[in-house]
Amino acid sequence: MEKKGSGKGKCKETEKFVCQVDWENPEMTTIFCDIVVEEIKAGNRPLGTLNARGYNNLQEKFLAQTGKDYTRKQLKNRWDNLKALYGFWKSLWTDTGLGRDPNLGIPTGSDEWWDTNTKGHLKREKAAFRHAPPPCLRQWEIMFEKSHVSGLSACIPGENNEGGGDSNPDEEEDGDDTVQEIGGEQFTPTSSTRPQQKRKGKSPKKMSPRKKGKNPMMSSASDESSGDEYDKLLEIALQQQQMMTRVVNAANMFDIIKPSDPSFSTVHPKLEEARFSPHFNGAIGAIDGTHIPVVVPSSEQITHFGRYRCTTQNVMAVCDFDMRFTFVVAGWPGSVHDTRVFKEALKKYAHKFPFPPEGTNLAQLFQLHETYIIANIFEICVGKYYLVDSGYPNQKGFLSPYKGEKYHLPEFHQGPQPRDFVPTIGEPSSSQPQAHGHEDRDMNAFRDSIADALMASRE
Repeated sequence: MEKKGSGKGKCKETEKFVCQVDWENPEMTTIFCDIVVEEIKAGNRPLGTLNARGYNNLQEKFLAQTGKDYTRKQLKNRWDNLKALYGFWKSLWTDTGLGRDPNLGIPTGSDEWWDTNTKGHLKREKAAFRHAPPPCLRQWEIMFEKSHVSGLSACIPGENNEGGGDSNPDEEEDGDDTVQEIGGEQFTPTSSTRPQQKRKGKSPKKMSPRKKGKNPMMSSASDESSGDEYDKLLEIALQQQQMMTRVVNAANMFDIIKPSDPSFSTVHPKLEEARFSPHFNGAIGAIDGTHIPVVVPSSEQITHFGRYRCTTQNVMAVCDFDMRFTFVVAGWPGSVHDTRVFKEALKKYAHKFPFPPEGTNLAQLFQLHETYIIANIFEICVGKYYLVDSGYPNQKGFLSPYKGEKYHLPEFHQGPQPRDFVPTIGEPSSSQPQAHGHEDRDMNAFRDSIADALMASRE
């Protein structure tokens, strides 16, 4: 078996040994950033991240300069971590609870603030910003500035979005004929963006948005070749926006987006069915994200371009088991991960989010092995909780499935049924990742107990 590099570890995709990452050395990060900037200037980052050619060049150049043969996944992970660090650095300048160092000119805060806001992943690198700016800040600006999302465009129904959009947070409305800018052109709701031009002897040229499979959501807002079709698209969008604004202002409709029982004191009848009870008696609803296709200016397409290969907004919704929405946050660009939308919603809209009631800290009870007893006391231990998918953390109040395991119904129809379950109550499984960062050990044990009970019921 071929051995790659000098470190240990095994790559499942290639069945070869790969290098362990060594990002503790600042020189490695500097070399990484310099190479990425070279690839960006060479045109190998058409959207928010490097393309295949860019990553191939990055691997070859990084190996030549450092002797480290990192896989594409390892390099992509470092890209994501640096992007998170850049976002944290940018947030320091907008946090109202921080001051400014008169000598260094960087944000300053109390020990408590830094301890609270640098917990979990990348703690050491985030804490370093307290003493000096990032050493690769210039490269980071080139790498991430166009794809950085501040979250100012996010909002919840019934509240004004004081931050405005991500690209123009200081833009204000003035009167009914609000001047808006899309793709570098200004227009008002009562006027067209482009004067009508008559063509002698020819009818106005129109371009179908479906021509040659071109997605109209991906067309640039400043694309002159779209002709009158572009004007009609904008007029329709403005009419829909004005209609929604009138509906929202005229009717207090968002009073219905809330839990029917804020105390969550009862168990929903659906959960009393044999296949759910008593394992999910504490569930009060579900949380998931969805992507809504949108038309955006060309300057904002990178931030809105996500895994669906078109420009979207990421909307997170909470609903109960009557299929009634109890909380919604919209406005996040489509490139943002569901986890960030989730975490920001819990932090920014804590006054509106319908948090599940907390349980009592009885962690020692997890040492019991009688499944029927565990099922009865778990609601006391962990309290109520929402069901979330594997894109969210398994933490107190939010129960997620095991990462890397199938859980969608079509996946079970296409493959064999599960036969074994390794984790045992009170004994952490060596095959499952241990709780780290934002995950909660009690919720991990709770999840293990449910899986154990469900597998036992099949025997």
